[in-house]
Amino acid sequence: MASDVGNYQLSTSSIVSAVVYQKNNMSSINTQKLSEIITSDDNYYSVYDYIYDLQEKIRASRNLSDDIYLALGEKETTIDCINARNWSINKAGSIYFLDDYNDEKGYGTLMFAAIKNGSLEKPVKIDDDVMGYQFGNENENIFYFKDIKNSSGDVYMNNKLVASDVYISSLYNYKDTDKLLYYIDYSDKSQSGTLCLYDGKVETKIADDVSYFSPINDKNIAYLMDYRFDREKGDLMLYNGKKKPTPIDTDVTALLWNPKMIWGSYWYYFY
Repeated sequence: MASDVGNYQLSTSSIVSAVVYQKNNMSSINTQKLSEIITSDDNYYSVYDYIYDLQEKIRASRNLSDDIYLALGEKETTIDCINARNWSINKAGSIYFLDDYNDEKGYGTLMFAAIKNGSLEKPVKIDDDVMGYQFGNENENIFYFKDIKNSSGDVYMNNKLVASDVYISSLYNYKDTDKLLYYIDYSDKSQSGTLCLYDGKVETKIADDVSYFSPINDKNIAYLMDYRFDREKGDLMLYNGKKKPTPIDTDVTALLWNPKMIWGSYWYYFY
């Protein structure tokens, strides 16, 4: 099993009993016997000084290995990658990461390596110049993002471009489907955007100037538009698939989410 791992665990999965991690490299340390330390009025060197210096030497001797390791059950192997970032393991037991990551530009090559029959397969490329990614809502989808500027960019689902100029943190995936909600044309100044629904094939623009939204169920979406943050009030609307949304109330401060509609551990109060 792995040793010299320290606190460099990158990703774990209890489903396939896998851990992705880095190790420490250790170089030799020049030491001095404590009995050889001279202490006098002119040259006082305490035990505490000795311990401190030794700790500093140990820190200096440790450096992080470039290799990335996978512990799979009781087996350890290395993963074929270079300067990789953003490691995750999905529920199916596949490892995802951004390979050959460019720290200055903030992107890398999105790769995945499947774990089958207790062994790691060779990593496969999904796309280049990827700036981030996340797994779908209890489905096999992989969403990833490119050309992000001012928190908005291109959203891809399983190698397919879904939409451009998407406010990334607003992305919502309905459970076990390809259906999405998100903002486009988002303004930091007004903290609002155009709310869109993607059904897996076609994008529908629901409304402009939306600051908050909450999917009530698979068919209905509540949202606040024309929201005034100085008064913390806006107009509550309901979208149920019809061309014209239904006005519900005015001077509404916030929306509460149906717990069954929450995606993962995220609470979408701010959307």
